[in-house]
Amino acid sequence: PAGVRIELPKRHPPSLTAAPMELPDGRIGTIVPLSDPRFGPKYASRGVWEPGKFIQEPGAGIFFLGPYEEGKIPILFAHGSGGYPQQWEPIIESIDRSRFQPWILHYPSGLRLGMLGEFLEKYLVKLQMKYRFDRLFIVAHSMGGLISRCALNHNIENRQVPFITLLVTISTPWQGHPTAAYGVDQSPLIVPSWYDMVPGSSFLKGLHSPPLPPGVVFALLFGFRGEETLSGALSDGGVLLSSMLDHDMQRAASKVYGFDEDHGTILESPAVIQELNRIFDEAEVEPAEHKRRGR
Repeated sequence: PAGVRIELPKRHPPSLTAAPMELPDGRIGTIVPLSDPRFGPKYASRGVWEPGKFIQEPGAGIFFLGPYEEGKIPILFAHGSGGYPQQWEPIIESIDRSRFQPWILHYPSGLRLGMLGEFLEKYLVKLQMKYRFDRLFIVAHSMGGLISRCALNHNIENRQVPFITLLVTISTPWQGHPTAAYGVDQSPLIVPSWYDMVPGSSFLKGLHSPPLPPGVVFALLFGFRGEETLSGALSDGGVLLSSMLDHDMQRAASKVYGFDEDHGTILESPAVIQELNRIFDEAEVEPAEHKRRGR
């Protein structure tokens, strides 16, 4: 319809920084098995194209896969645009449950990314106040890495000692995606998250700061199996290699690893799973900054 293109930008204008709506927090910490149908591909496209409906059904939130266990470090898994939690199953099955407890972020990936990052940090703070954990790890795929880095930035700015101490991003488009720019310019219906995915957007530029403090580890993983685009650029079949290997993000990362995988198979790769568990093992050692502050 002729009015659609006008209506959505008014609700989610490119310059918007404040949240245009509240996300319900009743599902924060709800225990749901990973096999639950809501975590499968059935609702993935709804999260992109009908984010408002997604919030109600199947529902957004941070879900536990079992009861909270004191002393075990939470690892939050965040899917990408059009993704779904069950994509994490091979990785979740591999982690040492005697030391770590997996959590799931399920969210409508069509909403503004700055809002999603802000709400993610807000809800993690609520869980931290309830359970008093000192550390939390985040592993994020594709666009989920943008949201997670935004949440980490808020955590650094809002707390003297951030409790998000490890961020691992996998195939994340740090410089955005050209398709988002084309969609904003040409599509009769604009998905709000596209504004933030446009290369050079204010959201993407803001992810480089603040600098990561001592005790916070950032690992950047990417795949390089794919084909050249029509312009001759290299990609992993979903994201340009140049976007995944943004220079500023490489400089901020303490670890950068490449794998012979495409945008989807990287979440199933034995080599990636092995490297992730090695990163978890290293990050489990309490950072010196936390020890100095008596935590």
